[in-house]
Amino acid sequence: MWSSQSDEDMQDIEEEVLGGNAPEDPGQEVGAAESLDEEMEVMKNVFHRMSEKKARQKEQSQHECVQVYTTAFQKDVDVLYATAKKKRMAEAKNIAETIQSTVMRISEQKSHLTTVHETYQANFADGIARVEDELTRLQSLRETIVAAYESSKKQLDESFADAFANVDAAAKKLEDSSVHILADTSYLNAFQHEVARLTVD
Repeated sequence: MWSSQSDEDMQDIEEEVLGGNAPEDPGQEVGAAESLDEEMEVMKNVFHRMSEKKARQKEQSQHECVQVYTTAFQKDVDVLYATAKKKRMAEAKNIAETIQSTVMRISEQKSHLTTVHETYQANFADGIARVEDELTRLQSLRETIVAAYESSKKQLDESFADAFANVDAAAKKLEDSSVHILADTSYLNAFQHEVARLTVD
């Protein structure tokens, strides 16, 4: 059984041997040969030229095949590159949007924290001012209480001093009265006189 490649080879041989009247055509030499050796030599030349032609055709076919595969490969590479580039650009866009969203959120949080901090500072300052006012008021109240205590204590000390002086004066008066009473003998004389009168009666 002949393969398609063998059929092509035989067809090429027939074309080389039978076709054309070119000066380089070995077929002319086969017809003009006078002996078997010459015919064999001519046939060898024909096969040699056929081999060269097939080699050129094969080389050209390989070159075309390589070109086709190279072109197809380049197209695939271009498609892959375009797809990857598109994907990377989409990812970069998503990342940029994420970063922008994060920056905006951080900016909002920073603004909120700044407001909270400023409010805290204002409230703290107000609280400190109220505490200082209260301390001032308490200090003034303390001074008032101490002054009132000192004044009351002075008045109390003076009252006690007056009371003690009055008690001492009363005690001295009682003591003097007691001495006077003890030293007075007039009631004894009156008593003795009365006793004597009763005795006479």
